[in-house]
Amino acid sequence: MSPDPKLAGRISEEMSPQVESQPQPPQAPRAVPEREKYESLALLAGGVAHDFNNLLTAILGHAELAMMRLEPDASARRQVERIASGARKAADLASELLVFAGRGPVMVERQDLSLLVSEVMQLLHATRGRAPSLRLERSPDPLPVDVDGVQLRQAITHLVTNALQALEHDAGMVRLVTGACTMSQQDLDSCLVAAGSPGLYARLEVTDQGRGMDAQQAARAFEPFYSTRPEARGLGLPTVLGVVRANGGALWLSSTPGQGSTVTVLLPLAETVHRAAHDITLSEAESRCVLVVDDEESVRDVISDILGSAGYRVLLAADGREGLDLFAIHAHEIDGVLLDMTMPRMNGLECYRVLRRDYPSARVLLMSGYTEQDATGRFDSDGLAGFVQKPFAARTLLEILERALG
Repeated sequence: MSPDPKLAGRISEEMSPQVESQPQPPQAPRAVPEREKYESLALLAGGVAHDFNNLLTAILGHAELAMMRLEPDASARRQVERIASGARKAADLASELLVFAGRGPVMVERQDLSLLVSEVMQLLHATRGRAPSLRLERSPDPLPVDVDGVQLRQAITHLVTNALQALEHDAGMVRLVTGACTMSQQDLDSCLVAAGSPGLYARLEVTDQGRGMDAQQAARAFEPFYSTRPEARGLGLPTVLGVVRANGGALWLSSTPGQGSTVTVLLPLAETVHRAAHDITLSEAESRCVLVVDDEESVRDVISDILGSAGYRVLLAADGREGLDLFAIHAHEIDGVLLDMTMPRMNGLECYRVLRRDYPSARVLLMSGYTEQDATGRFDSDGLAGFVQKPFAARTLLEILERALG
């Protein structure tokens, strides 16, 4: 691939002779506590984002309902629109925390790591204008990986942008190297994150010639909202870590004060392709009965309002046990169940198992602030009629429900 001639002198690309070189992860004694720290942070971030999404579901849903009922020239409409806009931005932030936790939605497709890196480099040059030199040393062989292409592009962008910003006065070079390597279990155990198994990996190294970091800074580099630059949001490197975790990869950081930093990302070399495509047809809502089971009163209320405005009859339950009692009374009337995952007394999984046992034909849609992959892992995927990601727009909820009920 030839670089844009307009960028001559600032971007270079060549085939790397180091395709089979073995990367050197940090020693396990140093990596283990850092890895445990990031796993704990990921667990905390995922839990906070989940609860945050519950709150945003109610805020966004009620704001949308209010706008539907306000006249176009109503004086309060502008304020309600700002509430909805703020809720969506907050949902984006919660989504970034889920990505850090490795719980972001993943759409797997076959990608070539080297080509993705080349695309990101060209895009950065087109958007940043004049910039320090970027040098890519590509593997001469394809590096197929089964990953979420959007997530991986985002992670590479964060890595390169972070490396460019580490250069003082735009002086120096950012060097990217792609290749293949074999990782043992001992190598993986030494990484900050390692979601895969021993074997062949595609490798990306991003090295800058910046000021580098001391041990204390390096130990915090992937923490959410931590940054050595006051103007930064501190979510770039945490996003990279989450994307690597979600896509079954490994990662580590090497940095020395005055000598720059290197972030190494490894992703399993692909063997199979996983693709899924579904055509969705939205049918006109009919008057049906839906049982909503959620322990958050605000969530129950907004779902009831959304479904009621579309012509549904709604039954409400605050936990799994109450939901089963209502279903037993109204089994012949209920067309579908919207079931939350985390609830007191009886959670969503326990309620679902009883419904599947006693009412095999019941159509159950799972709701969660976690992603579909994370939330449905313990469920019988063939038995679930659908999944609703919190927070959701009113139309999204209605589309998913209509599709599930047919």
